Amino acid sequence: MKSANQSERSGLGPLQALGRVARIFYAPQSAAREIREQPNWVFPLLLTLLLSFVTTAVIIGRPETQQALQKALESSAQKASELEKVKLLEAMRVVAWVGFLAAPVIANLFVAVILWGATVMMEAKIGFIPVFSYQLHAQMVTLIPRTLGVAWILGRHGAQLTSGDLPAPFSLGNLLPAGMASPVLQAVAASVDIFALWYWAIIVAGLAVVAGVPWRRLLIPASFLWVLGVLLTATATLLSSSCHRRRKTLHAN
Repeated sequence: MKSANQSERSGLGPLQALGRVARIFYAPQSAAREIREQPNWVFPLLLTLLLSFVTTAVIIGRPETQQALQKALESSAQKASELEKVKLLEAMRVVAWVGFLAAPVIANLFVAVILWGATVMMEAKIGFIPVFSYQLHAQMVTLIPRTLGVAWILGRHGAQLTSGDLPAPFSLGNLLPAGMASPVLQAVAASVDIFALWYWAIIVAGLAVVAGVPWRRLLIPASFLWVLGVLLTATATLLSSSCHRRRKTLHAN
């Protein structure tokens, strides 16, 4: 009888798992209490991978992506035969697919390890799986802009797009006057978006419940990780812009 009751408690149907994902948006503490008692990570991870698969298919299917891969191939394999170039291009597509699909798994594991380590340092008696489960649920908030971006790209079917065409109305950078801020300030402002702030608010509110620690103790590590993420994103943006300008200069010459 006892084993039967444990079996009933251990199962979480797809609709229940989907409901838990939905509650993370408006009732993170309620979802956190459920995750603490019954952690689940397979469903949110599969949902994340499904969105990554759709995003990858849309991006790789775009003509500008194919042109970028073709240019990279021509610059790196100028002496290769046409058959070798076709094989290399196919290999590059496979690598792109693997990278896009592996990225969310690695990123979620990495962030969950950091969050779990932070709770352990606060002497929280919690295992890794509940923290990993909560991280997978909380990061669903950050998938909203990606989903909107995919929908926007699909709506521009047949049109040639550039990185400057992609809408990003959720960042602080939209509040800066065009052309009046330095590139560094623009990059930092563009890296501050409402969904990242929403995510960290959910982390602080819910992880305190999962780990059983006061939420105020999570403010400092959460703020540090948020600032670090902003700086890394801004740095990547500046490096990408710099490389783009160099390529334009080389083509012009």
